[in-house]
Amino acid sequence: MNERELRIALVMYGGLSLAVYMHGISKEIQKLVRASKVLSAAIHSGSNPRAGYDAFNDDADRETDSERVYFDLLQQLSMHVNLRVVVDVISGTSAGGINGIMLARSLAHDLPLDQHRSMWLHNADVTELMDPGALPTRWSKAYVRPVLWGLRRAAGRLAPEVIENLSKLIRGRWWQPPFSGIDFYHKLVTAMRAMGDPQSGRSLVPYEHPLSLFVSLTDLFGQPMEIELHSPARLTERVHQHSLEFTYRAGAAGVASDFDSEGIPALAFAARATSSYAGLFPPMTLAEALSVLEADGSAWPAHEEFFATRLSLEPEIAQQWPFVDGGVLNNKPFKTAIDAIRTRPASRKVARRLLYVEPNPESGNSPQPQSPSYFGLIKRTLVDLPGTEPIGEELRQVAAANAEIRALSVLISRVRPRINNLVQNLLEDNTSADITAAQLANLRNAADRLAREQAGYAFFSYHRIRFAQLLEQLHAQHPELHAGAMSSRLMQWVELTEAATTDAHDKEVRLLDYLDRSFPIRRLRFVVRRVNELYSHSHAERDINQALNGIKEKLYNGIHMLESDDGATRALGSLFTDAPSAASLQPLATLGANASNTCDQTLLAIVAGPITDSIRNELRLAYLSFSFFDVLTWPLIRSAGRSELEQVKVVRLSPEDSQSIRRGGADATLKGTGLDNFAGFFSRAYRENDYLWGRLHGAERMVDLVLDAIADVPGAAHIDTQAIKTSLFESILGQESTQLEFCAAEIDKIRTEIAQALAMSAEAKS
Repeated sequence: MNERELRIALVMYGGLSLAVYMHGISKEIQKLVRASKVLSAAIHSGSNPRAGYDAFNDDADRETDSERVYFDLLQQLSMHVNLRVVVDVISGTSAGGINGIMLARSLAHDLPLDQHRSMWLHNADVTELMDPGALPTRWSKAYVRPVLWGLRRAAGRLAPEVIENLSKLIRGRWWQPPFSGIDFYHKLVTAMRAMGDPQSGRSLVPYEHPLSLFVSLTDLFGQPMEIELHSPARLTERVHQHSLEFTYRAGAAGVASDFDSEGIPALAFAARATSSYAGLFPPMTLAEALSVLEADGSAWPAHEEFFATRLSLEPEIAQQWPFVDGGVLNNKPFKTAIDAIRTRPASRKVARRLLYVEPNPESGNSPQPQSPSYFGLIKRTLVDLPGTEPIGEELRQVAAANAEIRALSVLISRVRPRINNLVQNLLEDNTSADITAAQLANLRNAADRLAREQAGYAFFSYHRIRFAQLLEQLHAQHPELHAGAMSSRLMQWVELTEAATTDAHDKEVRLLDYLDRSFPIRRLRFVVRRVNELYSHSHAERDINQALNGIKEKLYNGIHMLESDDGATRALGSLFTDAPSAASLQPLATLGANASNTCDQTLLAIVAGPITDSIRNELRLAYLSFSFFDVLTWPLIRSAGRSELEQVKVVRLSPEDSQSIRRGGADATLKGTGLDNFAGFFSRAYRENDYLWGRLHGAERMVDLVLDAIADVPGAAHIDTQAIKTSLFESILGQESTQLEFCAAEIDKIRTEIAQALAMSAEAKS
């Protein structure tokens, strides 16, 4: 069976009260990923996935409405391609930051988001968020009542509930933030605990896949950063834009997670800080978090380490250091997501999507050219514009990188016949399965030498890039060491290296053979990509595809062994803990030999299996020709800051892009967009409406994402897209009709619109 990953990097904007809309979207993303995981586990266990979702769901207590429909969709597609949906990068700010944090914790430990519906619908209300000391009495600021009466007359579409709650806010405390930061932090901690405790072995993140969450903060004081110049030699600036990173990974070394129960205080700190909207909430501080936890009878033992390592703040100053809304300087946090994508290698065939959620897109229409009022100008320049910076530059960079990858892919296809001819001469037409480890090692070494000879002077550039990458890797392990000192120490090891000649370059090449762990890993990944190209979509060749599945499994195991080699990590560390000597160089030489041997044994296990001679020869060619292609492509891939030849396609999720039910975008569907996206804070009915539409829009776009990811697979075109979407909509409406108090009329209207769309579609087909 052809295997593929739909790998999603998610970017979530700020949106004030539209956070509840984003929660609905987050819920659908989580449900699609979970349905994919359940189906994948069923397939790899040898079970028949047609038994249905209930046969494999291991948590009957959670809400599984749309999850079942996603399972059925992916099960239909499994006749043609086994698609695994993975979210491996999340970047959020403000309201999007809160939702990103909750979603990441859910994905890391397979925890439900069901409890968060009540959190958003109940707690995201002005009366719940206001500090008790800020609430007005009956006669507070009676002189503003005429203004409120005028607002009531002019409000038009604003519900009476909105006017009433707006009155409480306006007549409440002035000159201090009306919302309680302490209560909000407590609510965030409570919401995360309500998700439950992680259980061993449960996650929606595949084994050895990293999950990275980035949350934008604004540091009011800023951190000093030195910049080198020609004259003066250096200067210092203060950096106020900050991004916190939280990670999860389960592998051979165990589970490393920032999303477990012990991580809740730090996650809640990030959520509270990123959404600390100026004027509504006081700045977030460590002192606030610790006071809440102490009153709650809990603690944050690792807070000093967290502030020292993540925020570069020492304990004596960290307590009162203030952080505010991440959207002040970075309301559209694309850069962290794009940078993370570049470091994500692909072992399987991957459809990479950069999905960003924009709940209320700006109109492209030109505004009327009239000067704003005095206060309007202040608001526009200090509040509105910083949060609406265009994303064109980031997306142009993605487009440029995609263009380079397409050109590089064409280059690879054109040079492959010539490279294959060179390597085929080394094989001497030996296509049998009988080949010894020594023979394969000799062939590999001969192919690597030939690649170097054929590359000529270009090999020097390739080699320097590999050497620079090794320095980067070592610096990541030893950040306390200066780059210059590391380079000098490494050259001392180079001098000890035995090579065929005394040439310094040859010595560096040999040392790289010892130390560069990424090289053998890239070799096996290169073979995986070739296997992906050999799959057949013909039902008559299912046996071949099954054999290719087994081959890929062996390749994944080999990659896993190389990536999880603790001995390699210790040996690399010895470069700076041990004095350079010929005796201590031997373990490094053994390290390189073991890595090459792991690769060779992986290929030997593959070619000895029950496969055709033509496939066996293709895999040998791919394995031995890797050095040629690496010399050709690696400098270009590294210069683009990428780790793989995978294009990144950008997808927006907004009301403007989800119109299967109702056209008109946010104006026609959302209610929280009023009062500059504040309206949802003043009405539960508004929040229920926006949460419901978030789920519906999210479900629609999840189907679009899935089908787009396998658009090139024969058979996918026969999926009835409208029927799938209709089933999703009906499952969501059925579930939420029992949960939402104020949406009965809207749900009836939506059901009528769905029926009308189906009737029109049937009429068009007939």
